[in-house]
Amino acid sequence: MKAFEGGLEDALKLLEKIWSKGTQSGRRGEVVQHGLECFHKGEYSEAARCFRLAADQGDPVAQYHLALLYYRGDGVAKNLPEAEAWAMKAQGGGVIKAAELLEKIVAEQTEGLKRTLGMIEMTLAKAFAVRK
Repeated sequence: MKAFEGGLEDALKLLEKIWSKGTQSGRRGEVVQHGLECFHKGEYSEAARCFRLAADQGDPVAQYHLALLYYRGDGVAKNLPEAEAWAMKAQGGGVIKAAELLEKIVAEQTEGLKRTLGMIEMTLAKAFAVRK
């Protein structure tokens, strides 16, 4: 296989064009593999790009890793609803670890909601205490 002269970014743009025309022919696996390599080296922004490209094409491994990046906030802004959506797709695609990740996401969302409700409760209590 001849190396692509334009670099990875140009190669990813080319793959996006190819996929938009419906001719995937195994390239998705190469992008996922590169994403995994970047992920393990801590190059999370590049990993996120690769995973997003493949996840949009329905790759469950990419969907899981993209969910993990959104959950942790590595390479992308932390976004629990986005993490949950991708983890659900990955789980639907047969990635067993996605169920465990979903549990963590829901637990963190629940804790955040509890904290928010606690702050609202304290604010209301103070507001009503002032009126008395």
